[in-house]
Amino acid sequence: MNNKLQNFFLGTLIVAGIVLCAVLFASESSSKAGNGAGTKNTQSPSGSTAAIINAPTTAVDLRTELAVITYVNSGTKRLSVRTYEDEIDYTFYVQEPALIYSEYGNAMTMSQLNAGNVIDITFDAASSTVKEIHISDGVVRHLAVSDAAVNTSYRRITIYNKNYEYSRNVVVVSGNELITPEQLSAKDVLNLYEKDGKVVSIVVTRGHGYISLTGVDLFVGGYVNIGSENIKTIEKNMMITMTEGEYKVSVSKGEYYGAKTVTIIQNQVTTVDFSEFVADTIENGNVLFDINVEGANLYLNGKETDYSEGMLTIPVGTYTVRASADGYENYEQNIEIKADYQKVNINLKKIEESKSTTQKTTTASTAASTETSGARAEETTTIVSTKNRVYIDGPTGAIIYFDDSYLGVAPLDFAMVTGQHTFIVVSGTTVKSYTVNLVEGADDVRYDFTNKTSN
Repeated sequence: MNNKLQNFFLGTLIVAGIVLCAVLFASESSSKAGNGAGTKNTQSPSGSTAAIINAPTTAVDLRTELAVITYVNSGTKRLSVRTYEDEIDYTFYVQEPALIYSEYGNAMTMSQLNAGNVIDITFDAASSTVKEIHISDGVVRHLAVSDAAVNTSYRRITIYNKNYEYSRNVVVVSGNELITPEQLSAKDVLNLYEKDGKVVSIVVTRGHGYISLTGVDLFVGGYVNIGSENIKTIEKNMMITMTEGEYKVSVSKGEYYGAKTVTIIQNQVTTVDFSEFVADTIENGNVLFDINVEGANLYLNGKETDYSEGMLTIPVGTYTVRASADGYENYEQNIEIKADYQKVNINLKKIEESKSTTQKTTTASTAASTETSGARAEETTTIVSTKNRVYIDGPTGAIIYFDDSYLGVAPLDFAMVTGQHTFIVVSGTTVKSYTVNLVEGADDVRYDFTNKTSN
């Protein structure tokens, strides 16, 4: 009995040991399997056991826009643009390997870019990274335009008798600075870029400055001639707008005459003083010879005379005037030069024209002249309003000129004169001009030309 009991306990211990070994073996196998799986997942293709951390995904918003450069600095790599369609302003810091090309596909550098350039720019809006810049070939270029007329009421500019609309935020550049369309002058020379009849940008290549006449008390009511075309009646305190450049400025009235050569600088006032000419004077007349054949020769009393610079100032008296040109009949006539301004029109006739057509030509010329005069009168007709006034509120203390004539010191007001006009505003050392269109209506018009530029 004792042997049986002993055998039972011994068998139980053996079975328990086998079960315990089986459990331990199974547990160890499971652990190894788990470790093996983890090692497999963390190994790199090269066999390294370093853990791989997934990098965050960078957002990309790649765009290509027609835009206008509003600021560029190759030193700091800063580039600011305004998109054409949405008029959104962006600023980038252009880094390599950004690619810059001309409209012909030639490589460029950032230093060759200028404010006012129209470009096709490809950039990542999410990271503000510029990829490519191309000078756009998708716009029409009108270069070296002069006598442009700006209508601020309808937001349009007229060149070569064709109108182009512009938006409120159109880019206009003068001297690498942004200006407003109303600060353009008919005296400016500019490049205009347009697309489908709408202005994309305007770049002033030759701006305008101003001439202030002093020492002209004895010349008031006479004439001032600037260059070959600009002839005005002299007034006190007048300010004359001119394209920048070098000009001969002459003043005359009766026997008094004076002339000087001056240089007009953009946005600056050039003061020309004529008081020194008053004491030493001779009696002169001012005459402008307008010959219909370019390059024709002009003779006064048998002496060939250069009339290419415009108005001539010569002693009063009677002159024999002769004009000639190859292929044309000679012109000869006696004229009297008086101590005043006069214009002499000389029409040379081709040699092959028969005298039988003279009467017909004269009649046609008279009719054409009448028609032209009528058209000109219609263009320049203005109305002084009896119900509307124009108020200039600022800058306080600024000197205001209206179409080159002194108006007064701001704030001021005056009866509205309809049509297109130019204000010149002299505030301290700053001189600016503004083109406006005045239309008679129910309300008065107010302007404040105070500089609103923020820091």
